[in-house]
Amino acid sequence: GRGEAWAITQLARARLLDGDPGAALEQLRDALARHRDNEDARGEAWTLYYLGQALEEDGDTVEAVRELERARTMFSRMRDVYGLACARHHSGRVTRDQRAAQTGNLRNSGFARQLLMDARADFRRIGVAHGEAWACLELALIDAGNGRAAQALALCGEAAELFASYGDERGRDWARFLRCTLLPYASPGGSEVGTVVAQQELTELAAAHHPSRDPGLERCAEAFAVVLGRGVDLEDGWQAWRLGLTPTRHSREVMGVPAHATP
Repeated sequence: GRGEAWAITQLARARLLDGDPGAALEQLRDALARHRDNEDARGEAWTLYYLGQALEEDGDTVEAVRELERARTMFSRMRDVYGLACARHHSGRVTRDQRAAQTGNLRNSGFARQLLMDARADFRRIGVAHGEAWACLELALIDAGNGRAAQALALCGEAAELFASYGDERGRDWARFLRCTLLPYASPGGSEVGTVVAQQELTELAAAHHPSRDPGLERCAEAFAVVLGRGVDLEDGWQAWRLGLTPTRHSREVMGVPAHATP
């Protein structure tokens, strides 16, 4: 019945959170067939959403985008604004990453940017600060990769405020870190001043440790401190993306507040 199909979907989601996409894929395909047999459109849409994430984790970004787009269409038809926002967010993120992997840069991100902007607007409309904050950070990466450092910096500031609004220290760490990567390119005082400020803020961020900090953030902060120490060449452009110093999907999955995980 419906209850059993939903239980399999949730079990698969737990497998995905545990970093086992292979097992999650098998269970999600089973759940998908059961939801269809039960004519449960909502169950089918959420299962497609998790299937897209599992495929991404498994390295198949083409199929991942396809399943996320199918989820997006279904949520749109049933007017589920939250589901639609989530599907838009991840579809935009995976589309951006897929094209960036093909071209070696973030310049061909127009469609992904639109999806993320729509997701941000949806999250804002229904008052989901967590979703809106992460959409801001994903948009900041696109702006930064397209030479719009000042706009990216502003988005990091908006994200930091949104994370602070519900006490998410983990997300706020990432907003603060990405701000540090942008300061040398967007400081009104020029690159040298921006680099000094970035070093100061990075030191403060590293010192402000807390239990919910993303281990990935600590690695990125250590690596970027070395980059700043060597000096930043503006002609090279923003380097954090190329160096892999950006948040992953796993970074977003856990809120830095007690007993919360996101769909």
